[in-house]
Amino acid sequence: MIDRVRCNVTALVFAIVTVGCEKPPAPSEQETPVPVPAPPPECRRAPVGDQVAHWIAPDGCPLVVVATATTLRIESLALTPTITASGPVPECRVAACRYEGVSTDLGPMLVATEPGPQSEVPTAVFLGVIAGDALVFVDLWQGGGPSVEEDETLIGPTHALVPMRCGSALGLFARSRVPGTTELAVPDALAVRQGLMEMRKGGGTIRPAPSGADVGCTPLGVSLP
Repeated sequence: MIDRVRCNVTALVFAIVTVGCEKPPAPSEQETPVPVPAPPPECRRAPVGDQVAHWIAPDGCPLVVVATATTLRIESLALTPTITASGPVPECRVAACRYEGVSTDLGPMLVATEPGPQSEVPTAVFLGVIAGDALVFVDLWQGGGPSVEEDETLIGPTHALVPMRCGSALGLFARSRVPGTTELAVPDALAVRQGLMEMRKGGGTIRPAPSGADVGCTPLGVSLP
C-alpha cells in the first residue's frame, strides 16, 4: 500500500515537472499582432452650396467643388487647407457639365464633360487645373476635327490634347484617341494649341512648345473619354 502511494506521488511530481518545463512556442508559432489602423484625420465640414464633385485627397480629407451659376470653387476640407481655387465654369452648351475629380502628380484636377444627346459619349471634354489660386479649364477636344461615327454613334474627334507631366509643368500634346487613327495627321487647329502650362500662381496659360517638347514627359494617367 505504501509503495502504491509512493508511486502515485512520484508520477504526480513527474507530471508537474513536465508541464512546468514545457518550452514556450517559437516566435514563428506565436500569433502575429494585428496592426492598429491610424485614426482618420480631422477634417472640416463641407461648405454650403451646390456640391458637384468630391473625392479624397492624399492627406485623407475630402476635396469638394462647389458651383454657382458662373463659377466653380475647389476647396480642401483639411483643418489647414492647402488648396483653395476658383474660376469660371467651362462652356457646356447642350447640357450642364458633369464633373469628376482626380488626384495627379501635379495636384488635383477636374474632368468636365458635356453629356451628348445620343449616348454616354460626351460632346465636349475639359480639364480643370489649379494654377495658384485660379481654377483654369482647357478644352481638350477643341480643334480636334468633327466627331466621327462608330456603330452609328458619334464618339468625338479623332485627336485630342492629352495631359502630361513635364517636370513641374503641365504638358498638353495632341494624341490620337480613336482606334485605327494613329496614322492620321493631327489637325492643324489642334496642333497649334499644344504647349506647356505652369501650375504656379500667375500661370494657367498654355505656352506654345517647340517640336519634341514632349520628350521626357509622362502621361498623368487621367481617365478621359
